[in-house]
Amino acid sequence: MSDIDKIVSTAERKAAVQRTIFCPVNGKVLDVRTAVMIYTSDGKCAAVVSPEGWAEKGALLLEKVPGATASNAKGPVAAPGA
Repeated sequence: MSDIDKIVSTAERKAAVQRTIFCPVNGKVLDVRTAVMIYTSDGKCAAVVSPEGWAEKGALLLEKVPGATASNAKGPVAAPGA
């Protein structure tokens, strides 16, 4: 990943967290450093959840969005229980 890609990814993550503010699963305030973003197969952000929300409902969220992937600030995230 180039420096430009990292900058764009960080800005996208920050904007998504600022737009969402609270985790839709458990209501906790989202943190841009730990939030898990769920992307559709065409690369658009479908949802942002807290790490706890991901652990609780991540598999269900991936199931609801065909071809979805998930990542946090450190990179791709595996489905809970995988």
